[in-house]
Amino acid sequence: MKPSLALDDLDRRLLGALGINARATNRALAGLLGLSPSASLARLRRLEHRRVIVGYTVLLGNTIVAGRQSYFVDVELDAPRAAQRQFEALLRADADVLSAARVAGKCDYLVRMAGAPAASWEHFANAAQVIGVPIRQARITAIVEGIKGQIGV
Repeated sequence: MKPSLALDDLDRRLLGALGINARATNRALAGLLGLSPSASLARLRRLEHRRVIVGYTVLLGNTIVAGRQSYFVDVELDAPRAAQRQFEALLRADADVLSAARVAGKCDYLVRMAGAPAASWEHFANAAQVIGVPIRQARITAIVEGIKGQIGV
């Protein structure tokens, strides 16, 4: 049976605190929550076990780091579901793909990549073509300035 993903107020406060500073010590988190350090750690571990928290990351302030620009690609496929699964496997395997989501709307996928936009996308699109995934349309949007959230490489 799949564990419940229901969050209580303390869980939401813990996630909020980690969203502000994922490097906060357990003692600091416990103080914010009004819990003992052991109770705070148990709550944190439970959220990790339930995969509410799936990792910790570094947020970079620049949109260009070490010659790699972060950008988005809206991808529309002209492919049956089997080819979509191949495309998703390619997304997971490509080092320039930072994140990707299958979406509803004007496109099928929203992909966040890093690299030289024309070159890294061309390399990815060619790989998709080689495995037989027809891309109907792709729109690249370069990031000019990050306003909120993880934007940099």
